[in-house]
Amino acid sequence: MAEELWLTEMTVQTILERWPQTAEVFNHYTLTCIGCAIAPFCTISDTAKIYGLSLDTFVSDLEKVIEG
Repeated sequence: MAEELWLTEMTVQTILERWPQTAEVFNHYTLTCIGCAIAPFCTISDTAKIYGLSLDTFVSDLEKVIEG
């Protein structure tokens, strides 16, 4: 749970830089985050809210890709 909370507050840019393989999750949801001007400021929590995604599901999908 602590790791999940930590991920939710990370920015999209940080996640994509640290774990480039997460791009497949953003593409799966057809999000326009990759290359977006606000990616350095937008958190995963913000992203889920903006796109109307379940935060738990989105974070779970990111964690699966991060963990391999």
